[in-house]
Amino acid sequence: MSRVLERRKQYLRLMRQATLERGSFTVADIAEATDTPRSTAQDWVNRLIEEGCVLLTEEQRGRHAARYAASSVVPESACRRIFTTIDGDQVEIYHECMSGGCAAFCEFHHARAGGALQSVRRDGTLPPSR
Repeated sequence: MSRVLERRKQYLRLMRQATLERGSFTVADIAEATDTPRSTAQDWVNRLIEEGCVLLTEEQRGRHAARYAASSVVPESACRRIFTTIDGDQVEIYHECMSGGCAAFCEFHHARAGGALQSVRRDGTLPPSR
């Protein structure tokens, strides 16, 4: 049984790494990285999907392979009530962050957009990030 757990850990580590580096992976990517047949890699992907460790991000279309992502690497947002207002060429986006960490991340992430973005402001009882 420990060999199965070791293999599971190896496959999951590769899937997380591929998700972090490229945003997703295919069965062929995993088969090549582990030097195993595609059917074996597909079995592991299916097993990890059932466990909730891997998500199907893009279904197979014709000759394009299905794409997957490790669920532990995909960011989950605590943002709610996202809406946009437009006045001529001015646009404002509002949303409610449900945690201080999420609010700090959103402030940082939106500020990095540059270009057309003129300002990022946090309102409320959460202290600003330092």
